[in-house]
Amino acid sequence: MSLLRELKRRNAYRTPVFRAAAGWLLVQSPLAELIAQDSDSMDCQIAQVYAWRGEVDSAFEWLQHGFDTHDPGTLGMLTDPLLRGLRSDPRFAVMLRRLGLSLPAPTQ
Repeated sequence: MSLLRELKRRNAYRTPVFRAAAGWLLVQSPLAELIAQDSDSMDCQIAQVYAWRGEVDSAFEWLQHGFDTHDPGTLGMLTDPLLRGLRSDPRFAVMLRRLGLSLPAPTQ
């Protein structure tokens, strides 16, 4: 019996850990394919995947590449929910300033 089938039988697929692992597996192969085939035009999308996976350094590498190659996706950094996890990193504010954008002031 496959591991996936066994986990489904035990209702383990309902746990956050299983969903995260399954999501990572579903993204790993397409990400490698995306990088191999479309890295010259999909910098921000690749950064989104890395950010979603929590691979912050790789996400910033691809955002930087997108900035360097004028990827229009970099203009959406401020509102992109997939990049939300990067906002607390100082590199995020630096990149926004280079784009002529800034983080909104915190509300009280």
